[in-house]
Amino acid sequence: MASYFSSVPDEASAIGLLLQAAALVPTAHYLAAALIFLLVFLYNFLELHFLGDFLRGFRGDPVVLTFDPASRIYQGVVSMCRILHGRYLVTPWLASPHLQTVFLSFFGRPPSVVYRRQLFSVQDGGTVALDWLLASDVAGGASDTDKVISRDDTTPIVVVVPGLTSDSFSSYVKHAAYTMAKHGWNVVVSNHRGLGGISITSDCFYNAGWTEDLREVVNYLHYEYWRAPLFAVGTSIGANVLVKYLGEDGENTPIAGAVSVCSPWDLVVCDRFISRKLVQRFYDKALTIGLKGYAQLHQPILTRLANWEGIRKSCSVRDFDSHATCHVGKFETVDTYYRCCSSVSFIGNVAVPLLCISSLDDPVCTREAIPWDECRANQNIVLATTAHGGHLAYFEGLTAHSLWWVGAVREFLNVLHSSEFMHGQIKTPNHGLHCSLESAIDKGPYVNITEDGMVAAMTSEGPDHMTEEDLHDDELCHVDEPEDEIVLTDQSLLGTENDMDNGSEPVDSVQEIEAESITKAIHDVTAPLSRHSVLASAADFEGFDPDGDDLDVDLDTTAETLVSATPATSLSGASSQESHHGPPAAPSPPSDLWDEDEFEGIPPAVQPPDHDPDSAADDDSILPSSKPVELSSPPSPPLSLRSYFLEIVCVTFLICFAFNYFHGKRRNEAIALAWAAKFAVKDSIFDKNFSLLGTGDGNDTPLLLKEGQDVFKFYATGRRYCQGMLATMELLSRHDLISRALHLVFSKKDTITFEVVMNEDAMDHVVLALARKKTVKMMHKEERDLQRFASPVVAPPAGRKWVADELMVVAESKEVAGDLITDVVLDQVFGDKAFEKFGKWFVSLHFSDQSPGSHKKILMFKFVLPDAKNISDMSRLVTLVPYYIDLIGRYKLSSHARSKTEAVRAKAAQEAYKELQNARQEALQKKKAEKKKIMEEIEAKLSAEALRKKEDKERARQLKKAGPRLKMLRR
Repeated sequence: MASYFSSVPDEASAIGLLLQAAALVPTAHYLAAALIFLLVFLYNFLELHFLGDFLRGFRGDPVVLTFDPASRIYQGVVSMCRILHGRYLVTPWLASPHLQTVFLSFFGRPPSVVYRRQLFSVQDGGTVALDWLLASDVAGGASDTDKVISRDDTTPIVVVVPGLTSDSFSSYVKHAAYTMAKHGWNVVVSNHRGLGGISITSDCFYNAGWTEDLREVVNYLHYEYWRAPLFAVGTSIGANVLVKYLGEDGENTPIAGAVSVCSPWDLVVCDRFISRKLVQRFYDKALTIGLKGYAQLHQPILTRLANWEGIRKSCSVRDFDSHATCHVGKFETVDTYYRCCSSVSFIGNVAVPLLCISSLDDPVCTREAIPWDECRANQNIVLATTAHGGHLAYFEGLTAHSLWWVGAVREFLNVLHSSEFMHGQIKTPNHGLHCSLESAIDKGPYVNITEDGMVAAMTSEGPDHMTEEDLHDDELCHVDEPEDEIVLTDQSLLGTENDMDNGSEPVDSVQEIEAESITKAIHDVTAPLSRHSVLASAADFEGFDPDGDDLDVDLDTTAETLVSATPATSLSGASSQESHHGPPAAPSPPSDLWDEDEFEGIPPAVQPPDHDPDSAADDDSILPSSKPVELSSPPSPPLSLRSYFLEIVCVTFLICFAFNYFHGKRRNEAIALAWAAKFAVKDSIFDKNFSLLGTGDGNDTPLLLKEGQDVFKFYATGRRYCQGMLATMELLSRHDLISRALHLVFSKKDTITFEVVMNEDAMDHVVLALARKKTVKMMHKEERDLQRFASPVVAPPAGRKWVADELMVVAESKEVAGDLITDVVLDQVFGDKAFEKFGKWFVSLHFSDQSPGSHKKILMFKFVLPDAKNISDMSRLVTLVPYYIDLIGRYKLSSHARSKTEAVRAKAAQEAYKELQNARQEALQKKKAEKKKIMEEIEAKLSAEALRKKEDKERARQLKKAGPRLKMLRR
């Protein structure tokens, strides 16, 4: 079998063989390989995980919870949340954090909501837009747009703090607001300063750590709707602000529970991350564009307070913070601003139930900034991390109709509201808070367009309106003024509060008066400590501490004295004996804290915790008796993107490719060998018609020349009328898996082409083509000889049988067509009955004495190759090759037909000569133009003196050429 194939010559160089092999590969294969490479690159660049989800059966990834094993918040609240203990599956066609984040930004599919706007004025003169969405607005019936919330309303209120440059009209904010309102909660979106269509009305701007606006809004809502439990949800930068606020105020916040979604946590780490990779730089650029748009709205103020030229040229968030935030907030450097405003430093002081949701593939807030140990050390915090989700996206369902985190937040707050673990709300009066109480919800107009194009807030100033100086003085002096009653509420005291509201007088007992007076004194001492930096610079950003030496009061000593003088008051059913006044002591880290990311592969040394036997009874009384505490080890982070799914797919593809290569190679060789065994061996058709078969005359000369895994050639010579015959088998690329897949889409068959080169004196003027109608029309357009000399034969010669209806003849004359398509050929192959049987193997015939190639007189036969078992079906077609060699070699035209063909050829020769002359003229003109262009370039480089000499020389030459010619004669 191997004797049929020739080997590659030894003299060929390795590089030449490599180039030849590369040239044999079809262009479609290179395009397919480039496409596969591009897909693999995009799969990794976009961090797609569709294959991983597919191999896991689209079950999703579990939500990993990190918490203190002794956390009452987990035992009593989170353990009852079904969503947090389930799995999260990304929308399959958004299986990438970048696709999710981009889809949320540009589409988001938010529900339709109509807010009620309230303008709230803060102490420094700034204006904050509060957008309300009441439960009655989405209840399904006709909503009353004039309805306001009663001060005695007990419906829970959720304060939503949007992210950077986002407002209440952002898609994710609408999702959260609509979902909470749909489940019976009142939602208020606290827009940042300068956003939501409100202009800046003071010299103070918000930043990533500006908590004063949120503090004043929360205190106002707590004072105005004192019977409604107050919850908060922060997203992105809003989450950082919320957690920082909760850590600053500790127990003194009226927030009953909070949720942080996709918080950046550590701004320094996130700043390094967002400028690390190419794909993250796109987000950096997008955030910068949003910040510059925000600055453009308030250019008159920022031009005065900051470096406007630097803001305009900012290319990153860090550049913007350097030229804007640091100038307005009086921060020395950008890193100083990031360190002061990062919420990671305030986690330990959070005293309210807090659920933190973060995605490990967040493209903006990196997983490297997630404070695993800090969250695990605080019993009030539960950290929920998912493997996927993007930034604030978390799309789920086939249609991406909802956000997973919105459902998790709704469930957590519902369970927390119905439990006994809500944080006790300290009912404090509004100390110097200035707000437009007379401008109720939905009172308008809300904005005013000034002459310079700025959007200014409109408020109704009544007789009680206070100036900024009055507010400032009032706030500084509020320690010495008598305060209203401080009410400590608990879930168990709700009935008592209701009775008091109905007109009954409060119980006047000695114990209650003492508790209220002590709590009041403690609050008076600790309030300046938590807010002295803000009061010292009311018009500046948070983080600027002008002078802390002015506080001469020893607050710590006073607080210790007050606390030691009275027992601590229990809030929300808590029985802890710790004092909630003043900053809490830093918790000692548990022995089982372990950073899996930093110390990967090193087993943690677990030590049994020390328990105080005296406090065992107290601990048992704190925990629910029906549910034993499970002290589980810290959960290890979920698997990263470095999984083996892509590798498994690649290895599987390579195995399939290798198997297909050898299998396809054998099939092609089997077809070629079957054809050679049938038509090219001893006593076969070509052996009887040609004296020499193969490339040589030796006994071991191979019959077939293998030029590739899908190209085989056979050569025969030694016959009259022709110089030789070359048969080329072009088989399907069965050895190439990609080509085989393409063949399923684009149908293709194995073909064999016979090219016979006729002798110069053995072929008369003949131009003819025969094929199916569609194929012959295509040949007539593409082949130059058919275009010039041939035309379709519409009607058959008189009195003759003709080819099948599927076929069409293109010939130089009807005489040539009738003489060459004989009755024998019609009966054997091209007649109606014969073509039904053998027509499936026929492609085309093309005879021409005006071929445009190196050989003018050519006979071309093209047939379809059957499979190896049915190769004998094409015997009649192969017989046409020697038959037409003899027929055309003996064929002579009539004198009349010859005169016509010669005239046509002469005319064609003249046209060809004219085309050649035109081509030469065009080439000559092109050459002259190029030469002129080169000379002009040279002249452009010459100096003025050289150019003058050249012009003089050219002028002398022209004068000499124009002068009379003199001829000297000799005598």
